[in-house]
Amino acid sequence: MTINTHRLASDWRQGRGYIHTYICEKIASSTVGNRYGILMILHELGLEITGQTIDSVSVINPQTGNRFTLRGKIYHENWTRTVS
Repeated sequence: MTINTHRLASDWRQGRGYIHTYICEKIASSTVGNRYGILMILHELGLEITGQTIDSVSVINPQTGNRFTLRGKIYHENWTRTVS
């Protein structure tokens, strides 16, 4: 899946879904193994990180002004990928 953040849907929920799916695919392919890796992906996609809590990351797309928060287990500050 390739994401062009400049062309994300105007609906922030759909944009958030695209980003989350992209990150999950990176985790599944063993490209990302911790929160730091997720933050690097967000940066590479051109998203600006506006805030972090223990279990979420908030971002803004500078091209569209869309803001959203990514929540869930993989966004927890101590999350690491485990191989089962």
